[in-house]
Amino acid sequence: MLLIGDGGSTKADWWFVKNGETRNIKTMGFNPLFHTTNSVIDGLNKSDDLKLIAEEITELYFYGASCSSKERNAVIENGLNVVFKNADNNVSHDLMGAAMATCGDDTGIVCILGTGSNAAYFDGKEFPNRVPALGYVLGDEGSGTYIGKKILADFLYGLVPEEIKVHLTETMNLTKDIVFNHVYQQPHANIYLASFAKELAAYKHLDYTRDLVIQCFKDFIKYHVECYPQAEKSQIHFVGSVAHHFEDLLRESFEGTDLKADKIIAEPGKAILEYFLSKNS
Repeated sequence: MLLIGDGGSTKADWWFVKNGETRNIKTMGFNPLFHTTNSVIDGLNKSDDLKLIAEEITELYFYGASCSSKERNAVIENGLNVVFKNADNNVSHDLMGAAMATCGDDTGIVCILGTGSNAAYFDGKEFPNRVPALGYVLGDEGSGTYIGKKILADFLYGLVPEEIKVHLTETMNLTKDIVFNHVYQQPHANIYLASFAKELAAYKHLDYTRDLVIQCFKDFIKYHVECYPQAEKSQIHFVGSVAHHFEDLLRESFEGTDLKADKIIAEPGKAILEYFLSKNS
């Protein structure tokens, strides 16, 4: 049985077909920059649903954030080999999964806006001359982490609207000490920061939110889309939770350019599975 995995730092989705029905299982995310092989094994073993089908899996393809070298891929693949012992396990970059989900075998600019961000021109087979992703400390423009950093900085500077301030202080009990502890002392600061982008989605009606998110997306377009000479003649596709939750603002971010957003998919895993099934039909 074929199993498709697609994941970032926060969560992973697993798609397969059993008894003619397409099914989905969700687990924690896996990123070789922040997780070890043992944490991959532990995370997978926490899913009873995955354990039920593990021995049936004969072919597995996982597309993950930061899976861009043999060394990094091995962190994930070694964990998969322990849990899915009967499978031919394959690990590749999440951009390749996003390309399969949106472009298929066609060309296009493929973008990811989730916990982190990335983009590249896809020539139908691979990504020539890809601009590097710098991670959440130096880059990740337009991502949940990037947006979250902006919100928290404005909150601590006293610049957020009263409605958001009340939510952060009274509902979430947020203080400077709590923020500093999570960002500077606890692991997985990127996931913590990105969680505030989801909180902000409830306040899209505010000019503050619109302006902040649109500027974050414009930064992404500047550094990760307009850098490709093929952009003006290419379809530009997006996958990821941030692209999905802020779809209206993402499309608006392209106003004033000669570009536009085409497909926007929250979770590419199902589309990747359909791509594989179409190849084998």
